[in-house]
Formats: sequence, C-alpha cells, structure tokens
Amino acid sequence: MQTRNVICATGAAARPRLPEWAAGMTVPGVVLHSSQYLYPKQIPAGDVLIVGGGNSGVQLARELSASHTVTLSVRTRRQHRPAMSYPAAAGERVSLFSRERRPEPVFGESYEQLRRAGVTIAPGVETSTGSVVAFADGTQASPGR
Repeated sequence: MQTRNVICATGAAARPRLPEWAAGMTVPGVVLHSSQYLYPKQIPAGDVLIVGGGNSGVQLARELSASHTVTLSVRTRRQHRPAMSYPAAAGERVSLFSRERRPEPVFGESYEQLRRAGVTIAPGVETSTGSVVAFADGTQASPGR
C-alpha cells in the first residue's frame, strides 16, 4: 500500500491525540488529526491512510473514497448500527455477562459497505519509522513511496 497522506482519527476531537509514532512520519502529503480535517480538497491528491476505525475514521473514509484511494486502519472492529439508532446505542457498553467493555458501535456505514465502496480495511498500525508503517499483522507499508 502506498499513500501520500495520513489522517489519525484517534481520540476525541475535544482532546485530539496523535499516536507517538505519527510525529516522526515523513510523507509527501499531510499528517493530521481528524479534528483538523475540514473537506476532501484539503487533502492533497494521492492515497490516504486513515488510522482509527471508529465513527470519525469511518465517516472520513467514506467521504474521501469519492476522490482518493483510501486505506482504513482498524485496531478494534466495532459492531455496526444504523445511523437512526443513534443516540440510543451510542457510547461504550459493558457486557452483562462477561463485564467486558465493548467499544462504541460504528453508526452509518459498516466496514463491509466501505469495502464495497473501494476502501481497503487494514489492521491497526503498531509503529512507524520515517516513511514505513508497520501493521499489527506484521505487514508494512511505505506511505508516499
């Protein structure tokens, strides 16, 4: 996978957080947090890696897929819920039986719908060195190369 741009959809917009590995990335395009994103033309032409498979990442992937080649890096897959079920189903949940925390579901489009729209779904990013990104499954990518 090659990409010129990286968008980190990690952390709430009120408290944006870029992963430590993102600070040292060298890509020919931009590296930004989803809270800095305004519209598709803000992102230079080329491929885009979106890191974060929650609601912001899914929405950005769908919007950018019309004008860019998009890869969405997803560490924790989330259940899909129709947009009309929000806000009743919003928020983190705790399983009644196992007491395990479940992440907030994805509203609107599912990962499968994104895949059908041409978005590549990749595992979570573990590290980056310069321009090389290493995914959780051991594969690597060189954004912008």
